[in-house]
Amino acid sequence: MVFLLWFKTFFAEFINLVSSESNDVCNKEDKRTIAPEHVLKALQVLGFGEYIEEVYAAYEQHKYETMVMILYFLLLLLITRRRKND
Repeated sequence: MVFLLWFKTFFAEFINLVSSESNDVCNKEDKRTIAPEHVLKALQVLGFGEYIEEVYAAYEQHKYETMVMILYFLLLLLITRRRKND
């Protein structure tokens, strides 16, 4: 139980650190919204550069899966509307 509490605290602190640095990178570029490239730059600045390739691959996979899901739901919507019109 103590380990889980420690892990949760550590993970929350890590996310906070990366978020804060990403925000700093974003502000230096005069942007208002944190973009994936800001997070990647933050990882580099914080010394986690060896993970950038893996994080970027996960981001690309997420974009692909999101696009597939959206297309699937649009197809279902189209089929449903078409059946209603028939």
